[in-house]
Amino acid sequence: MSLLLLAVLPVLAQKRIVHGFVKDSMNHEPVKTAVVTNENTRKSVSVGTDGSFTILVNFGDLLFFDANGYRFDTVHCNRILPDTLHVFMAQLNTLEGVTVTTTTAKYTQYQKDSIRRRENFYADIGGPRTKALANGNSGAGVGLNLDRFFKKKERAKKTAIGDFDSFEKENYINYRFNPELVSQYTGLHGDTLDTFMQKYRPEYKWLRAHLTDEDVVYYINEKLKLFFKK
Repeated sequence: MSLLLLAVLPVLAQKRIVHGFVKDSMNHEPVKTAVVTNENTRKSVSVGTDGSFTILVNFGDLLFFDANGYRFDTVHCNRILPDTLHVFMAQLNTLEGVTVTTTTAKYTQYQKDSIRRRENFYADIGGPRTKALANGNSGAGVGLNLDRFFKKKERAKKTAIGDFDSFEKENYINYRFNPELVSQYTGLHGDTLDTFMQKYRPEYKWLRAHLTDEDVVYYINEKLKLFFKK
């Protein structure tokens, strides 16, 4: 009986009740709409009017904090977790280290680089076909041969343009959905971060239809919930 009790005690010791408060990071007022979810047990609790919450956890569990108008936050439950947890959530329009703007608001460094790459690319592949044909079409036979030549050249140019456009789309996705941003809002690192980013890499069309960093943060939020369900 004593051996059984000794075997059970370490398991029981891994569980604990966490008490805490969820507050606005700017004014320290309670975030009354916050919901706290244990991503491992899938149990959720809503905070009280004073921002307080109580939830059962095991060591190693991940607590997920979500509230309308705020960026989500996460807390890993390790052995040095304090008796009372204080979580400060940042409003989405005041993200730390992130400026919520549309891509049309101002030229970013990415856009400047993209413009420069595009200018260099079109300079490398030469001018349009119509100009070359006008300069070279001096006779019927010669014009026919030049037309065949330029048609072949034009096909190669269109292929190159298509490849370049695909390259630019990938660059745009990498710019909007980058490891620094994703790690900041998920707490993921290393191979786990790589797995998350590969599995939930957004499409170019979606990013063009959702132009703010706030949109991407919401996207990451939803995909992180799916990621921890596996």
